[in-house]
Amino acid sequence: MWLLYQIYMILVVTTGISALTKGEIYPGIAGIIGPTLCLFAALGFRNQKMGGLVAAIALAGVGFGIVYDSGFSVGLFGFELTGPVWCAIGLILGFLATPKAQAVEKK
Repeated sequence: MWLLYQIYMILVVTTGISALTKGEIYPGIAGIIGPTLCLFAALGFRNQKMGGLVAAIALAGVGFGIVYDSGFSVGLFGFELTGPVWCAIGLILGFLATPKAQAVEKK
């Protein structure tokens, strides 16, 4: 699962840079930052504490909001994905790829 996590990050950076090279500055930056925030938000969803959940909701909300506002979309292998769908994939993938031992604070 960790390999899928890394592949997703490579695709996020690649698609964001692709948008930047086409002259789309805001969507390109949003295409890198938004999905990355959603991927990191999954760590807070794995955590059982209230603070982690609140931070995760905030990060995911900002990530979804950035890509929605920019109009970023991803075309991969003939499929066209909107920015929020691309962020949701990152959120789900981050949740599944994060081991429980990394998400829970050690006392």
